[in-house]
Amino acid sequence: MVGRMSRAALLFLSIPVLLSTTAAASQPLQSPESLARRADRVVKARVVGQVQEKDGEAGMRGAFVVSTLQISDTLLGDPVARLEVAQLGGRVGAWESGVVGDARLQRGEEAVFFLRCRDPRQPTRCTLVGRRDGRMPWNPRTGEVELPTGPGVQAAGATRSVTLEQLRARVTAVRQ
Repeated sequence: MVGRMSRAALLFLSIPVLLSTTAAASQPLQSPESLARRADRVVKARVVGQVQEKDGEAGMRGAFVVSTLQISDTLLGDPVARLEVAQLGGRVGAWESGVVGDARLQRGEEAVFFLRCRDPRQPTRCTLVGRRDGRMPWNPRTGEVELPTGPGVQAAGATRSVTLEQLRARVTAVRQ
């Protein structure tokens, strides 16, 4: 009896996770234009560091990861050398959490990031716009940005990859 109740409780508790995973997977991918409309900054950068912060630090509640970006090019916004990207989730002791559909930034990766920097007291602390779509990998072999593909992106006329200059033109055209 206890075993059955445990399985039933586990299934009941898993339903919200399954529903949120399904909802995130069914979301149409966002085009660079739709991301740029909501971004304060669009930068090409390398993730050079990550720290785990916990409840109460930097005004956020819960666990979160702060990734430090070394900026190599600015497509939108004021040029700066470094920015921080705060994301809910991470690991505190044995506990690990994250947001379904969010990008997981990795130290050393290089990408174009669509960012929102809302706090005037911390102008270099940002969040990703569009969760996973707000990070577009940079391919150093081809020198191109790899765009997400899917129904929402195809409707905007995107190709699989574009040069940084092509992406810059698309982003700045939206903001004019």
